[in-house]
Amino acid sequence: MLQHRISWVSRLIRKIAVIAFFFKPTFGGASTRTTEIVNYLRRLSKEIVIITTLPQYPSGKISDPKYKDIKNDPYIEREGNLTIIRFKLLKIPFTGFLNRTLQFLFFAIKLLLNFGKIGRYIKDADIVYSHTPQIISIILGYIVSKMFGGKHVADIHDIFSLQVSGLKNKGIVAKIISFLLLWLEQVAFRLAEAYSTATISQKIFVQKLFAKKKRVMWIPTPINRTLFFEREKLTARKHMAELGILPREELCHKKLIVYTGIFGIFQGLSEFVNVLAKARENLNDILFVFVGDGEEKDLVLRKIKAFKLRNIVHIHPAVPREIVPYIISMADACLVPLRNKIDRMFALPTKFYEYIACSRPVIATSIGDMKVLINVFNVGVAISDFDEFLMKLNDIKRFLADSKLITNARRMADLILAEKAIIQKLKHLLFQMETVFLK
Repeated sequence: MLQHRISWVSRLIRKIAVIAFFFKPTFGGASTRTTEIVNYLRRLSKEIVIITTLPQYPSGKISDPKYKDIKNDPYIEREGNLTIIRFKLLKIPFTGFLNRTLQFLFFAIKLLLNFGKIGRYIKDADIVYSHTPQIISIILGYIVSKMFGGKHVADIHDIFSLQVSGLKNKGIVAKIISFLLLWLEQVAFRLAEAYSTATISQKIFVQKLFAKKKRVMWIPTPINRTLFFEREKLTARKHMAELGILPREELCHKKLIVYTGIFGIFQGLSEFVNVLAKARENLNDILFVFVGDGEEKDLVLRKIKAFKLRNIVHIHPAVPREIVPYIISMADACLVPLRNKIDRMFALPTKFYEYIACSRPVIATSIGDMKVLINVFNVGVAISDFDEFLMKLNDIKRFLADSKLITNARRMADLILAEKAIIQKLKHLLFQMETVFLK
């Protein structure tokens, strides 16, 4: 039996196929999670094949010079033991539920129609690892695993049916959509043979409802700590001022609260701006710097103009990923906003770990895992909703000057984001699959 286990694990590491709509160089938490997990898997497998898209998120257009003039569809890239198969998407922006769904379905249809072209790359994969879009990728992963062989693992980073549960109260059509999504998620979650999750709450949820007899492993989103590490604050501010990301006149005399990432419906930055308008008289010593892009960005900009908040909130477009750690390091604290109550309970955005990796305290809207981590490690303040920001503003101002929180963040990063620990979790997930399915 021991000899059989050893040979099976050796065979497992030969090839892993990953299905992920979001992958580098696309920005955002979903892309970062998949990209960094794949980087770790490359150390555990002789060959990784990832099926993904060209970087068209969020505008629908390809702006990256590397991919702008590509004609081949699918387009094949190779980086060492990594083969990347990229499909072109529709030239429509990722705005609203309908457009997003069309893009996800278009990706799925293209993958299925191109089995003949991509089959030789994914044939004999020992693991098929589904990532994004969650429900669709799990269904695709199941089909691929049945056609080409391999154990099927799914990564769970959102509980989508809970996110849209509010639709039940918005008319008959919305109610039908909500029940359909819930049914699809229940079907999809039962198709995998093992699971990784982004949070402990998701692990408990999935295990109790969908995978009582299957292995579920919490794997924190890995962070590239050769890129995301603490820089000296004033040095980072000077560098960002030179690049025009930070207004030069705000270089030293204001406290900075930074947000980096997507201006989307789940973040709710437009609602947070409403709160800042109410608190404007008490924010003269603070500058909020929001860096990123997304479907709500124009709305945020309009509100800043309407509320006359330009001396309080500074907006800058998305920047290359290597610049982001400097933006974080120039901050006194970083913001992790979540609009939806379900997200505030279950979500743990990648940016939270990026902020901690750069030793920066966090202000987060959370009533779940993120709140627990913030309180256990004393790395910031968790608020239940945006309005509570007003009530805790004095506490927030006090901790902006507390250097102990920086030390605490540094310690938390060393514990939670330790490379060896995450790789061991990935090994354990794969080994546990063997004990379940071959014992």
